[in-house]
Amino acid sequence: MTARREPVRNLADADRAAARFAGHWGLHVGEVMRFSNGFWAQLLVSSGKGATEVLVDPGSSRVRLEFGPAMMWNTAYGMMPAGTRLGAAKIDSGQAVRIVGMLSVNAATGAVRYHSWHGRFLQIQKHGSST
Repeated sequence: MTARREPVRNLADADRAAARFAGHWGLHVGEVMRFSNGFWAQLLVSSGKGATEVLVDPGSSRVRLEFGPAMMWNTAYGMMPAGTRLGAAKIDSGQAVRIVGMLSVNAATGAVRYHSWHGRFLQIQKHGSST
């Protein structure tokens, strides 16, 4: 019998739910964001490099890999075969500086996908602080 989990009400709850999920893969949580439709969390490898992204459902506490680019472009944790070469990065993290929502940019091709399913951006937590 699976234990019923409490609803996710804030960034700390979302961080804990994502950490339980991340632990199964030997990962840890980086940033956590709150949107009007739920929570998003970044999962990192031990060196601090990004591994993948997950969604946390606020009602059920269910955590799952984020659909879209996190599944399609991720060569380690997504659907793209290991060893796939995407080419040299055309976009760097310094070019994305304002949070108004969520989007993914394929570093090799520059392709952009807006994540409309998140809703409006509300809040972010970075390494134990929140804004």
